[in-house]
Amino acid sequence: MPLFRHLEASATRRGRHRLGSYTLWLVLVLAPGPLYGQSPEALPSAPAPGTPAIQAAQAQQSPSPGQQPQDQTKKERHSPSATTGSPGHIFWVVPAFKVDYQNGFKPLATKEKFQEWAQGAYDPLGLGTGVFEAATLEHSSTDGFCGYGPGWAGYGKCFGSLELDATVSSFIGDFALTSLLHQDPRYFRLGKGSFGRRLWYSVARVFVTYNDSGRTVFYSSAITGTVAAAAISNLYYPQQDVGAGHTISRIAIDLGNTALYDAAAEFWPDVHHKLRQIF
Repeated sequence: MPLFRHLEASATRRGRHRLGSYTLWLVLVLAPGPLYGQSPEALPSAPAPGTPAIQAAQAQQSPSPGQQPQDQTKKERHSPSATTGSPGHIFWVVPAFKVDYQNGFKPLATKEKFQEWAQGAYDPLGLGTGVFEAATLEHSSTDGFCGYGPGWAGYGKCFGSLELDATVSSFIGDFALTSLLHQDPRYFRLGKGSFGRRLWYSVARVFVTYNDSGRTVFYSSAITGTVAAAAISNLYYPQQDVGAGHTISRIAIDLGNTALYDAAAEFWPDVHHKLRQIF
């Protein structure tokens, strides 16, 4: 695709190496379309667009956590087939605390938005994935780790810059501005319809979300967080990766990465269900 060739030519060191991980995501999420044939009736759905989703939550009754055995509650909290709350992780290691599989919509308080952000930002498995990424995907024989050079010093700066990128973007876009603008940072899985419809829905959620009243709005919080993080990164990136062109490339790459993340969250329960049938 011309777009990806352009990004590869002009992106910063983060973008160049991350195209490899994009390919992996595409293979895992988009290629095996026939996997996603689970019956729509068996899947949880997002609040219906165009209607106040808060009304669906008021009509929905959920059992009290105290009425369920502790082990069952824990299993449902982390199962990708659960219909309440977050799956915890998708593809076993990717933090997905901002993903919601429940049918109804209930707005988050500011404290809950902060807790959700902190869970994702400091998740041990997510940090471990960052350690691996900095050591492999972000390393090259010419400029070392992320352009900071070889050795432990270069690796430490590389890992720190990756985590700082993610933390700044998510703190601004998923907590600070969502609280200020009363927007919801979660991805609500559609879970029904054709593969194309669900894929389009997941990509569209990069740019739209629900406000705290359950209405669809432009996702200005996340977009602003992406732009701010890309601009702030010029303060600590290597000199060869600083400038307007690199900043625009980082914005485009981050938006693409978010779209792939949403698609992975949308189809992970289907993939997991098929894998359990096979193994």
